[in-house]
Amino acid sequence: MVKSLKLTRGGIRLPLIQEKPVGYTNAFLPSIALVSLSGCESGSESVYVSAGEYVKEGQLIAKCNITNMSFHSPVPGRVLGIWDSPLPDGSFGRAVGIQMEGSFSILGRPYGKLQWKSLDSRTLKTMFSAYGVVNTSGKAYPVTEEINRSHPSILIVRLFEKDPTYVMDSFILNNFINEVIEGSAVIAKAAGVKKIFFAFGEQAELPFIVDFISRLNSVVDSGITVDFSTVKEKYPVSNKRLLLGSLLSQKMIPYDSVPMVVDSSTVISAFNAVTYDRPVLERLIHVSGSGIMNPKMLKVRIGTKIGDLIDECGGFSGSPGRIIVNGLFSGVSVYDLDTPVSKDTESIIVVEKEDYREFAMTDCIHCGACISVCPVGINPVKIYSCIRNNLFDEAVFEEGGNCISCSCCSSVCPSRIPLVKFFSKLKKTGGKND
Repeated sequence: MVKSLKLTRGGIRLPLIQEKPVGYTNAFLPSIALVSLSGCESGSESVYVSAGEYVKEGQLIAKCNITNMSFHSPVPGRVLGIWDSPLPDGSFGRAVGIQMEGSFSILGRPYGKLQWKSLDSRTLKTMFSAYGVVNTSGKAYPVTEEINRSHPSILIVRLFEKDPTYVMDSFILNNFINEVIEGSAVIAKAAGVKKIFFAFGEQAELPFIVDFISRLNSVVDSGITVDFSTVKEKYPVSNKRLLLGSLLSQKMIPYDSVPMVVDSSTVISAFNAVTYDRPVLERLIHVSGSGIMNPKMLKVRIGTKIGDLIDECGGFSGSPGRIIVNGLFSGVSVYDLDTPVSKDTESIIVVEKEDYREFAMTDCIHCGACISVCPVGINPVKIYSCIRNNLFDEAVFEEGGNCISCSCCSSVCPSRIPLVKFFSKLKKTGGKND
């Protein structure tokens, strides 16, 4: 019998997406690639190129001095400059503009496979760092830095969707099973863990899982044990804190373990970087929604503009109401079609105007819907009331600080109160007005 995980409280259950993409299409290369230095605070980046300089495909162009995140040129060409740009997370930040020119040194060229099993942990981590491999299971963070910081004892690979409103992790699993297996083994060796735990979506069938595990056992180093479970996909069970809580409560991992959670995109990036000896230059992006003419799964060069990807899917099907990056629950709206995709962009959802209604916020009616769906057991009604009335004490900050910003409360509120925005501001400002 297959072990199954689920949220211990709250959450929202949505119908699983039925019309999943079949295969993917290589997106057109960007004539101008805009490489956003996302994840770098202003002034914390070192940029190694300047306007007018020519760069090669895959050349290191910048690095974040705080996280050591590396950024590479996705295309060969001439640097146009460095300027502020809208970012996929809704903010503004520095970006390097590159006009595509010249020949490619990676794309279309033959390449061999490195025998990564002969490499030690230190070499693998050096390659992850040099080639810009980041963990995208949460906020993008360099894999090497996470390993060095936490010294994990167990690797948990999440193979179901982060947000139920788009498809990514299950698509990668079903279309790149061998790469997922090897990528997981590569990260496990780099981290020096003794166990790998795979969390499959509830639609994964037992024969598929058994085949997956048998293939994996022939790849991983001896001394590493493998375990798995399926997960009932009730949002936000993909959240690292909640996923670990479910694993611990059902004693699937020991309480004294130090876990590292990665997703399918992360293990694919690790596989490509180490096996083919090349930096992270592209990623899969699911373009969908009622406002898209022909939804597609696209393999996209980092730095491609969102507007270009929408055009590649036939454009808007009508008048767009919202363009949302990385899911209706966990994502953000973007308002500039020149916004470039970054390493952690997974989804672009266009909602048609007639499907998106603007609601005016009204007073809380104390229905308790937000309380019932909160997966961490806080009381949004009480916290919101304290914020509105400037009644701040240590208990309010402590309870508000437990918010994981999943947006469940906001999505069920009949008064259309953007609760998660209030709570995020509380954590950021400490209750002080801007």
